[in-house]
Amino acid sequence: MITDPMETAWSERDTRSEHAETLALRFIQERGARVVLAYLSWRHGRTRDAHDLITPVLHDLKVGEPSVWYARALNVAACVAHGMNHIDQALSHLEEQIRVSRLIRDTRLEAIGLHDFAAIIRAVHPVRAEQLLLDVIRIFEREPEPIGLPVAQFNLGNIYQEAGALETAVQFYFAALEAPGHVLKPVIETLILSSLFPLLETLGYDRELRIYRARLYALLKSTQDINVQAQAWIALSRHAAPAEVIEHVSALLPKLEAMDNHEYLALLYARLSEAYEALGNYADGLRTLRRSAQYEKVASEAQWRHARKLFESFLAWEEAERNHTHLLNYARQLEVEHAELTMLSRTDPLTGLANRHLLRERLEAWAGQDGALSLALIDIDLFKQVNDRWGHPAGDRVIQAIAQLLQGVATPADLIVRYGGEEFLFVRFGGGSVVPACRQILDGVNGLVFHEGLDTFSVTVSIGVALDGQDFIRLIERADRNLYEVKQGGRNSLKV
Repeated sequence: MITDPMETAWSERDTRSEHAETLALRFIQERGARVVLAYLSWRHGRTRDAHDLITPVLHDLKVGEPSVWYARALNVAACVAHGMNHIDQALSHLEEQIRVSRLIRDTRLEAIGLHDFAAIIRAVHPVRAEQLLLDVIRIFEREPEPIGLPVAQFNLGNIYQEAGALETAVQFYFAALEAPGHVLKPVIETLILSSLFPLLETLGYDRELRIYRARLYALLKSTQDINVQAQAWIALSRHAAPAEVIEHVSALLPKLEAMDNHEYLALLYARLSEAYEALGNYADGLRTLRRSAQYEKVASEAQWRHARKLFESFLAWEEAERNHTHLLNYARQLEVEHAELTMLSRTDPLTGLANRHLLRERLEAWAGQDGALSLALIDIDLFKQVNDRWGHPAGDRVIQAIAQLLQGVATPADLIVRYGGEEFLFVRFGGGSVVPACRQILDGVNGLVFHEGLDTFSVTVSIGVALDGQDFIRLIERADRNLYEVKQGGRNSLKV
């Protein structure tokens, strides 16, 4: 039985958060109380308040002997730093938490740190993250950590989803959603549901999709947490009415901008742009798309810093686990993976084409040089019908085939970008018309035949062209208008 009030507050921080807060406020002069309050502020979406609480107490605890409260404070500080997109600080705090937990022989607290570390490194080392998470789940099943188990199951689901093991991923998501409601807080439940939706849609789980979509709408009504609202609307906006998306997302954006959350802002502005375009409001659609691109640039740069620090941190962490010879071999492997990551951060994983990050780099390098830009926006006609009738794997094959065709007609100096879901951008630097290449693309696409079982189908593309300009934004606007006219005029053509 726990008799220390602060130990009680810490153990109830997820299951009886109001009682934990009451206890912590009663003993506010204690460092442990401030650690608990910082955790609760972070858990309830008050990231700035959590930062202001945890920073001084972490400094105070650091100067003493290694203790359980120092390890807990490090974990809270890592959560807060990650929530503020300060990835370097988050990884540094987690490394120190794992070290201190081992010194004081606190297995459960070490598992919490390993779990959070695995959740971050899974993007670049999913195999190692999977091993860590499976170990963590075994510890949490033996030494219960109420919120830790469903979150670990959720992160394992993410790993299996990214590896293409969709059925396995769904089972881990289902397991996570079975946690009691007082444990599965709205933020975590929203993240799990948002990850589950596309899998249910792909696998044809229509009944479950309806049930869980209703569950997410119910969550929206039950909380004002800005993170829940943002994540939920990112997931729901693809199937919600455009007017509903505009109403709710427009109300969210100023709050998110005040929080400086670039990842949510980029995605929500993109969803808002799609909603405006669906209603024929192309001016606001373009305006919000620009805002999305601005925030995407900031988020992309932050992700690159994250990846770089992640490799450094992962290498340092492994150094404590391996002997010197094994470490040298592993370091060489990381160098190869680092080079691969550099390429992946600039390319679209499905097609191998450039992404917007690389496009921005090329435009910045080209700025101020002689010559003009010419470009073409290429959009697959009625692509949604392909996905709806033949399935997403067939849609992916269509995108890959057209990407290969585009690369075949481009010169070494051209840049082919996967610009959106079914949209490509053909950029020619230094002058020269792209029209002949676009005519080749039209003819080439018209000659493609796709096989699905015993059936065959084909697709067409529409192309909007803009020639000989210096201002990329104006050129893309002109190309977009021309593309729209082609769509309105019957598709399968180009306009200059």
